[in-house]
Amino acid sequence: RIYRGMATVLKIGAIDVHSHIYLPRYMDLLRSRSVVPRILPGVDAAGDERYVILPGEDADESTSAGRPVGSEFWDPARKLAFMDAHNIDISVLSLANPWLDFAAPDDAAALATNLNDDMQDLCSSAGAG
Repeated sequence: RIYRGMATVLKIGAIDVHSHIYLPRYMDLLRSRSVVPRILPGVDAAGDERYVILPGEDADESTSAGRPVGSEFWDPARKLAFMDAHNIDISVLSLANPWLDFAAPDDAAALATNLNDDMQDLCSSAGAG
């Protein structure tokens, strides 16, 4: 803390104002899907999951294997370790794409509510309440 007169100013490291996370509930949904967007199990050389996100990517040879989506994208402990390694004290989190536009409207509304609750729980557990 830095004290200036009667005011207290907290000294902090970097603030990441654009950080995405795939919440566990969302990952479970994407793993359960057989159409895009979906998670493919262990298809790369390291056995990591891959994310096929955009319509048509699964049919295109150059993109059909998807993007890497290791636990650094969805494990809160790995996210916090990354922040520590890079002197990031605060991250402004949002759900990573493709958002919820692929879901039926009623399903999307319920899922959005659950994911908002999950995000609140995650932030509260990390001391960000």
